[in-house]
Amino acid sequence: MLACEAGGQALTIRDWDDEFPFGLPFAREEYNDRMARVKAAMAAARLDLLLVTSPENIYWLTGYRTTGYYVYQILLLPFDGTPQFVTSKLEHECVRALSTIKTGLTVFMGEDEVAKTLQGIDATGTKPSRIGYEERGFWLPPRVLDAVRDRFGREATVGAGHVMEDARRIKSPAELACIREAARIA
Repeated sequence: MLACEAGGQALTIRDWDDEFPFGLPFAREEYNDRMARVKAAMAAARLDLLLVTSPENIYWLTGYRTTGYYVYQILLLPFDGTPQFVTSKLEHECVRALSTIKTGLTVFMGEDEVAKTLQGIDATGTKPSRIGYEERGFWLPPRVLDAVRDRFGREATVGAGHVMEDARRIKSPAELACIREAARIA
């Protein structure tokens, strides 16, 4: 990492070997708190696994952001176990560079994202009996949800978009400070 001065302000240039070469918008503790809030909501909803597909929720939870809305991306968040991303090869380096979660599988062009998603569920280390998904989003392909239902049973899947939305509704002090600064600038 290299620090330098520009216009009276210190700039930090990060190396690709850094854990987060582009930095995170918030401190690591903020993301840990967010994860804890989502897992508490998962416990209340009795969810073993949450399929997070909307880019804004993935970003809020992990720091991973993309302009690649046209490629497949899903965060498989187990209540207990290892979270897994399943993303297009085009996004693989972005996940590595921008996300607090570094584990996952890559879908290459021509590969089946359905099979990779089921493989990703296995990689979480959980045996889910109740799986939540974001039912109001545009980002969960029906064939992926159908495959999850075929494997785990239709009754195992429940609409659970409220889990992420409720967790995001109440802003943390760090988020409020960011909103205030944006308002000041505007």
